Amino acid sequence: MVCTKGGYLTPDGAMPADANRYFFDEYIQRGRVHGEGSGRRVAIAWPRGVLENQLNRSLKNLGASCIDVYYLHNPETQLGEIPRPGLFESRCAKRLSFWNRAVAAGRKIKFYGMATWNGFRQEAKAADSLFLSELEKIARDLAGDAHHFRFVQLPYNPGNDRKH
Repeated sequence: MVCTKGGYLTPDGAMPADANRYFFDEYIQRGRVHGEGSGRRVAIAWPRGVLENQLNRSLKNLGASCIDVYYLHNPETQLGEIPRPGLFESRCAKRLSFWNRAVAAGRKIKFYGMATWNGFRQEAKAADSLFLSELEKIARDLAGDAHHFRFVQLPYNPGNDRKH
């Protein structure tokens, strides 16, 4: 199974000596992203073309023709900067809609999901908590039972278990 994440801009190879210059030249100068607002390096805030670009880069870098699971990486990092109702939910819907179309085309991905560090492990009252039921509802509203939102990725090890 081939899985990858998109969401944070990273170089295709080794980290360049001047990462800010690389991101400016590669993304802002080429018009792939704009330097405005929150989440400049988080894909949930970007135009659709950036996700297409990141998906194509992943396919090329992995030498794959299709990715089994494509994760949106750490979308919860934006919740400290933008409101959950409205903007965050709208951005999630746009990303899930993009992936639904990619799955329907049958060429690039089979399933999609969310990869988070804290989002699903936070208490419900935390500003950056994610709710699987809300994300699944967005996917279902977009594609009904035919949606392909099937996976979550989160860190877990006994050292992270705060109850012990």
